This record gives sequence, structure tokens and C-alpha cells, in this order.
Amino acid sequence: MKFSAAFICTALFALSASAAPAVSIETRDLAADVGNFFNFIGGYGVQAGVDNQGGSCTTPVAAARIPCSCPPDQGSFISTATANSQVGHVISGNGAGTAVSFAATGNDASDFTQRMFLFRDTMQGMGCPIVSTNWARLLPQ
Repeated sequence: MKFSAAFICTALFALSASAAPAVSIETRDLAADVGNFFNFIGGYGVQAGVDNQGGSCTTPVAAARIPCSCPPDQGSFISTATANSQVGHVISGNGAGTAVSFAATGNDASDFTQRMFLFRDTMQGMGCPIVSTNWARLLPQ
């Protein structure tokens, strides 16, 4: 009986060790995940260059003036957010060095919030305030 129990345990261990490993942040397609999350939250919800008044633009999200280049091009934003996540901090611009990460699953409120903070900090690092998007309403108050 001891032999068969030991054999079964060894066989189960060998099977579990050969199973496909869980997807980690290092092996997943982070750029695709960032892009999918960007689309999931509805993109920016705001257009760049609206109501140009003397070099400043307005946003329907808040009574504020924002740079007319905000929000940035979607592709530039996604690649910058991906790069920030890969190194674990905002690479350049406003808030350079601010720690960020992109939660692997996004399955719970904590992961969602972590992803939104990455987006907010990346946006600010690119010189655009959060009000140049509709994301402020998605962040915890």
C-alpha cells in the first residue's frame, strides 16, 4: 500500500510539474493586455484638439484648460504605458520614477485600480492631466 500511495503521489507531482505554467507578466503579451484594457474602459472618452482657444483646449469632462495635444495618440500611450509597466515606474516626464505596475489578471477591484493608476501616471508623465480623459470617474475617490 505504501508503494502504491508513493507511486500515485509521484505520478501526480510529475503531471502537475509538466502542466503549462500560469501566465506571468514576463511571458504574457503585455502590450496586447494594455491595449485590451484601454478598449475595455472606453478609450479616452475625449478628443484631442477640441475648442482650441489660444493654445489651450477644453474638455467636456471638466471646466479646465488642457494642452491641445491631450490626450496623446492611442498607440503612443499604449506603448508608453507598456514600457512603464515593464520597468515598474514612469520612465520620463511629469512624475518620472513614480512606481507603477499592470496587474496580471484585472479580475478584482484592486487589480482594476492598479491598472487605472498606471494609466493615470502614464498620462501625467506624457504631460496630460487626468481631466484630458474620462478616467477620473473610474479612479477611487
